Amino acid sequence: MSLECPLCRSADVADFEQDRRRRYFRCQDCYLVFADPDCLLPPEEEKAVYDQHENFVEDEATALS
Repeated sequence: MSLECPLCRSADVADFEQDRRRRYFRCQDCYLVFADPDCLLPPEEEKAVYDQHENFVEDEATALS
């Protein structure tokens, strides 16, 4: 697999972790941990999930400090 870091574009990436849904890699140059691009949702599906989210001012978890 030819993979590069999405942040610094380095080709020096290594396996980092794997869970039930996806594989993760870590860049050996900038240390970014990122998901396998093949496991990510297509942009239109990602937006559909995002559009379902609602923030409420009364929710302490989403309120700014």
